[in-house]
Amino acid sequence: EYSSIAQTRSQFLTSKERRAEPFT
Repeated sequence: EYSSIAQTRSQFLTSKERRAEPFT
């Protein structure tokens, strides 16, 4: 369960990083 969320979040974080948007 958590792994799935962590993976999805990882992808989202990567997308945000491309926008140079710090998302914590």
